[in-house]
Amino acid sequence: MTTPTVVIIDDEEEMLQLERLTLELLPSHVEPYRSAEEALGAMRRKPPDVIVTDIMLPGMSGTELLAALRNEPTTRHIPVVLVTARGELAERVLGLELGAADYIAKPFYPAELRARVAAALRTKTLESALREERIELAQAAYTDALTGAANRRAFEEALEAATSFAARTRKPLSLLYVDLDRFKVLNDTLATKRVTARSNASPARCWRRCAAPIRSRASAVTSSP
Repeated sequence: MTTPTVVIIDDEEEMLQLERLTLELLPSHVEPYRSAEEALGAMRRKPPDVIVTDIMLPGMSGTELLAALRNEPTTRHIPVVLVTARGELAERVLGLELGAADYIAKPFYPAELRARVAAALRTKTLESALREERIELAQAAYTDALTGAANRRAFEEALEAATSFAARTRKPLSLLYVDLDRFKVLNDTLATKRVTARSNASPARCWRRCAAPIRSRASAVTSSP
């Protein structure tokens, strides 16, 4: 299992070291930063699993950092735990409204910080699994399970979108119809045998191999200016 990465941000060196030593016991790989600006640049290049940030920072504040993270696709789902002073009620509320996963007030017990970050890591794992499942379900709705090619629903929606675009822009629309010679004979012959979709003799495998270069060429055409 990969060790999770936790970014911690605080302008006080003593607090930064306390958080680092506390969270390394999870275990986790901890990356400390003294400013939100420096951390944001690093997280854009390599998003961490969880962020622990003080609210009151020189320059960009913790809540401003949170707002910036939520505006970017690669960082918007990262759980953020805010570290606050006990009197910063308005900032805590703002942080939660912006999507912070949790907060902890100073002074805190190291075990409590560790528990809150561990909970944020579990939440991130579950949310990531749910997002991947939704993507798989969406792909399954538009894909033929046997051949892996786009199904009728995908074709009809793509055709409707293409015809609407052509009508709006007054551009020509082309439709390619491809037929595989004697494929029915292959299908009828092998259908009486015990073959699977992964078998080298499977009609589904034959169809996938024929469809692959067509999909590749279509992607190249649609992505070209």
